[in-house]
Amino acid sequence: MAEGAAIGDFMVTAYVLIATTIGEEKTVAEELEKLKEVELADILYGEWDIILRVNVKDLTELDTFLTKKIRKLKNVKLTSTLIAS
Repeated sequence: MAEGAAIGDFMVTAYVLIATTIGEEKTVAEELEKLKEVELADILYGEWDIILRVNVKDLTELDTFLTKKIRKLKNVKLTSTLIAS
């Protein structure tokens, strides 16, 4: 069960891979850590620059979070979302 969820609550946990503008990984990760939906933001080496662990109440909230908060950030170039089971 997701941390902070009560019995009977349904939470959606997702991992979001993010590619940023070169050299902006730390700045973007720090900005993302401030969002209430983000449980974890780690910088990666390789094809992707950041991985997020995100908790939201449902898929509609996940869609809004991704399209309105993440993809609109200035230095976010590409995302890929994996929904946990």
